[in-house]
Amino acid sequence: MPCNGFHSVRSGKEVWATCGTTLRIINTTDLSVAAGIITVANDDINSAQASVTDASANQIQCITGHQNKIWCSLQGCNKLLEYSTLSREKTNVMSLESDGAVFGKGDSITALQVVKDTLWVGKSTGDIVIINITEKLVSLVEEEVEVSAIGVLSLNPILGQPRCYVSQILRGGKDRVAACMQCVDEEMEKRNGGQNGFLVVWESWGSEEFDNFYSYSRW
Repeated sequence: MPCNGFHSVRSGKEVWATCGTTLRIINTTDLSVAAGIITVANDDINSAQASVTDASANQIQCITGHQNKIWCSLQGCNKLLEYSTLSREKTNVMSLESDGAVFGKGDSITALQVVKDTLWVGKSTGDIVIINITEKLVSLVEEEVEVSAIGVLSLNPILGQPRCYVSQILRGGKDRVAACMQCVDEEMEKRNGGQNGFLVVWESWGSEEFDNFYSYSRW
């Protein structure tokens, strides 16, 4: 099965690649598959009580990482799976649905990117949820922790495209983040099923910048 995402760890000595329902750990020295292939099984979904919205939910949708942590999400799922690059084991299931205004019923994670000390989480609704990856996590149930958003970025009101999702988030140099938005135009869809694409560029804010912005906006 072809790989649809990867993340380099351990100073480039390893690559964690997503291949369908598995995370394959590749040694970059000789391109061999390192000991341990992590399979994201149905138990990972069921035990987390994730909100699965389609039959392809076993497929890994996106992956990113920071220091000794890897995060990935499954197709049609609104929760994150966190893995340790040291133990190569799942360490947390991160819930982002406690706040209905941030993740509503049927919403899913479509893109991930680490920016400074934050994780930018692209949604199937076109929003980008910002969470602080340095904050202490609050346990909900066994193996599941609650994650609070420190900010939400949205262009849907400006674009006037309610059917829009974030397909990819990329770092653009030191101070920019580029998000690829795929928006379905209903009139175009009637004619040829086409999609409209938008590239949105944001300042690469971390938790300090978001905290300052929301502090000033409350004055």
